[in-house]
Amino acid sequence: MSADLGNGAAIARLLGDDGTAVVGHLFLWGSGDLGILWTGDDHEISFVDRVLDVDVLAPARAADSAELVEFLETLPVKAL
Repeated sequence: MSADLGNGAAIARLLGDDGTAVVGHLFLWGSGDLGILWTGDDHEISFVDRVLDVDVLAPARAADSAELVEFLETLPVKAL
């Protein structure tokens, strides 16, 4: 059984080590949680395609996504 996180929306693309290949999409759920929808078998994230707003990250940290938020904050931004 999985928890109902509400509606989700993609808020960023997660990029591989070459800075151009999209390896996943970052989703923000109605619950405030963040999640990743992987686009393939490569799960190595090196960049995010935009600066993530503190208004998104703070609630996500409080909604059980703290480890993911900490990781995302370490990623450099590389716009496609």
